[in-house]
Amino acid sequence: MSVNQVSLTSFNSNHKLYDQVRPSFQESIANKFFQDLDLDKSNKVIELAAGTGKFTKNLVEYQKHSEFELFIVEPSSGMLTTFKENYPELKTYENSSYDLPFEDNSIDLIIAAQAFHWFADEKSLKEFKRVLKPNGKLGLIWNFSSFQPENNKNLLDLKINTDKIDSKYWDKINEQVSDYDGEVPQYRKAEWRKVFKQSNYFDYSSAKDGYEIFQLDFPISQTFDSWLSRSYITALPNSEKEKLKSKLSNVVTTFPDEAYTDSTKEFLKTNYGIFLKFNFPDDWIVNRSVFNLLISNLLKFKVVDNSKYLKIPEATSSSCPSSEFLNFCNSIFLISTLIVFKEPFCVNDVSKSISMSPNS
Repeated sequence: MSVNQVSLTSFNSNHKLYDQVRPSFQESIANKFFQDLDLDKSNKVIELAAGTGKFTKNLVEYQKHSEFELFIVEPSSGMLTTFKENYPELKTYENSSYDLPFEDNSIDLIIAAQAFHWFADEKSLKEFKRVLKPNGKLGLIWNFSSFQPENNKNLLDLKINTDKIDSKYWDKINEQVSDYDGEVPQYRKAEWRKVFKQSNYFDYSSAKDGYEIFQLDFPISQTFDSWLSRSYITALPNSEKEKLKSKLSNVVTTFPDEAYTDSTKEFLKTNYGIFLKFNFPDDWIVNRSVFNLLISNLLKFKVVDNSKYLKIPEATSSSCPSSEFLNFCNSIFLISTLIVFKEPFCVNDVSKSISMSPNS
């Protein structure tokens, strides 16, 4: 299996534009991500498919406090050209998820930001497992912009109140572009989830999911360029690009004043949110009222009644929350999502609880 050619060819050519217009990652959610991963100074960390370094910025900032060893892996020579301009001091490797240049059992953590959907297959997971230490971890994080379940299949099981999330104007922009990515892997299609359910290298049900609410003031002048930085738009003939540019321009001109954050109409308003999926280790004792308070404080809206789902494990027990509760925590509908995988486990569903034992 080889690197997706649409992504490789497009990113080899559009890397400078990508670096200029793609959004950065919120520091608050990145730091939660690192904390969930127990990132510390003893770790050896791979950032896989690092692109031009959008998420590397967060890693470098966090590295000032924890001093972990960071290795950059990126298959696109174009992306690496811009990356090296941004971070000339970092060691880089022009490799992919299929040929990581590291010894067996040598890495503590693999992180992929805005990328895993491109290589979400069993061969990649097998390679991750090869280089990770027995207690190694995998962390995945994305920004995303589609708030319509029909355009983002990760959102289909949404079970929280999203009344305060007003994305109707951004959704109108998304509607103009969603048909163009039919032939390429994308986060919004949720196809990347299937590999975890079809293989036993990582236990998807034990993962932590997180989402965070924040407002992003999007420069309306970058509307077309932000989409042009997508691989599947870069790959279009110039005539099709011009048609799309015209369509986006026509849509934006219809937006009323309320769509913007400023009177000059330079920035489009967008709102986002947070959700956390908890994986309870064997030795945790959790008080339900504390759990509800924690969720309420984080999400800022009413907690879904989890009384029939939550099963509190004893301190000396190997039991975990029920599969129904884990499934309840499985999907969300907002913009920044992170997933943390601990060392792979076998999962057995017995009497609506999950027992876990390490894979051999």
